[in-house]
Amino acid sequence: MNRIEITLERIELPDWIEEYRGFISRVLDYLKIDNWEISVLLCDGEMIKHLNKSYRNKNEVTDVLSFPQGDSEIASGGEGPVPAGDIVIAVDRIEEQAMEYGVSFTEELSRMSIHGVLHLAGHHHESSSESEPMLKLQEKILSRLMGEEKS
Repeated sequence: MNRIEITLERIELPDWIEEYRGFISRVLDYLKIDNWEISVLLCDGEMIKHLNKSYRNKNEVTDVLSFPQGDSEIASGGEGPVPAGDIVIAVDRIEEQAMEYGVSFTEELSRMSIHGVLHLAGHHHESSSESEPMLKLQEKILSRLMGEEKS
């Protein structure tokens, strides 16, 4: 069974927090991962900018950062949850991107959350091109899971 810890820093407690936890759980289910422990930090742009500078030497706000912890085995079973790593999401940046891309906040938050989980699962991309295999998988998962929410 997966364990998902959500922490808030510099943002108010959103009313969608439990639905969000459920969404992350469904992403892991889709990927057939059932033994991970993930920490998700929801914060503001200022905080993620600081983390981006500290860990990636990029002094800019970003939407999502992923910090894998060791080898996160996707295999099922085993003895308890495997610490997979941390995902950091700048909620205000997600709001800006949703407006910029003409999508709902929920869709953009879901997209970037899937993105973070895929990085923890060992997926990588060289660019932001839609032809990137990781980004194709991201959109496939998003389409499937957002479709489930609408039905």
